[in-house]
Amino acid sequence: MKKKLIKILVFIVLAVSMLFLYYTWYNNKEISKVRKSTYTLSTKQKALLQNGDIILRHGYGMVSDYIVKLFNEPIALSHCGMIEKHGDTLRVIHSTSSEEHMQDGVNLTDLDQFTKAAHLHSIMVVRYKDLTPEQAEKITTYARQYAKKQIDFDYRFNTKDTSEVFCTELVWLAYKKILHKDVFIDKNRQTNLLQFKHFYTSKTFNVVVNDNK
Repeated sequence: MKKKLIKILVFIVLAVSMLFLYYTWYNNKEISKVRKSTYTLSTKQKALLQNGDIILRHGYGMVSDYIVKLFNEPIALSHCGMIEKHGDTLRVIHSTSSEEHMQDGVNLTDLDQFTKAAHLHSIMVVRYKDLTPEQAEKITTYARQYAKKQIDFDYRFNTKDTSEVFCTELVWLAYKKILHKDVFIDKNRQTNLLQFKHFYTSKTFNVVVNDNK
């Protein structure tokens, strides 16, 4: 019985080790793609962006690819954030896992760095209809507080606990706080934050940039 237990434990250790090695190899391969990437939006596309716009991408890495396969949506997307625009400066406020960004959790990233970490031609930007500039400013200001407080990424995807947040949850919280409405609610009056198609199929959003090809 003892020998059998030892064999099982050895098998488990070997299996976990193999999975870890595969995960490391896979992500190192993906990181090398990011380093070589020169993907940016065009000057014309950048000129269309406004404060509070929601930007989506298909990022590199095993987790990103898993999300794309899990959601199985018409457009391959794995991550989103909000545009913060000050003059000619464009940044993205978003919550990322440590796989996607050196800093785990909510952070501010230059737009070009955000697109560099995306699969080529996978960027989409949407805008909530009838959003005023004042509301947009308040939304990004509110979201920026999560970055200031260095709120961690929510690996449990628990919307009932805002001490940690995942990418769509951050968007949901910021818009809900300022607009006093749930922008993720669907025609069945249900909220599903584990999706991206809501942004480009819902009548409440307009597509501003669609670089998917």
